[in-house]
Amino acid sequence: EQIRANAEGYIALHAKDGQLLKKDEHWATFDPEQLGIERKSVEIDASKLERQIKKNRDDAMDSKLRMSLELHEAEGKRTEFANAAQDSEVPAAFKTRVKEAIAKIDQQIAQLNEKLDPETIERDLKLEADEGELQLDRKRKQLLALEKRSLLVADFEGELRLSDSLKKLQTAAKSP
Repeated sequence: EQIRANAEGYIALHAKDGQLLKKDEHWATFDPEQLGIERKSVEIDASKLERQIKKNRDDAMDSKLRMSLELHEAEGKRTEFANAAQDSEVPAAFKTRVKEAIAKIDQQIAQLNEKLDPETIERDLKLEADEGELQLDRKRKQLLALEKRSLLVADFEGELRLSDSLKKLQTAAKSP
């Protein structure tokens, strides 16, 4: 089998000219530096995703605490307004405004209760984690495709014979 590179670039030879190769033996890598960079990038992205998921959980807990305090305050205000609306000494015009304020506070309480729903919080966290995992999976798939193109593996047992032009380049570069 003859292997020919489609583009110019670096190749790392892991076997010598004339060496007998076993089936599935990795004998060369095209552009090993780029392959190493892509592997490191996937590792970094995986670590960043793990940290982001933890940060999102911490942020959700902070937000839940803050919203719980807001809910408690809103419920307290609602109680005060409800008491004022029932007070016989409060003028009728003011009672109308108090009832409008109670309606707005009821909307705020409903929104806070919805945001504080554990299922909603967990669903949002899962969605963010799934999105990050999807991006990481795409990057891993691209890495696998690059590895498939870059890693040269013997399809069968046989002797490795380098072309004369590759031998000259290798000698000129004084590098394997």
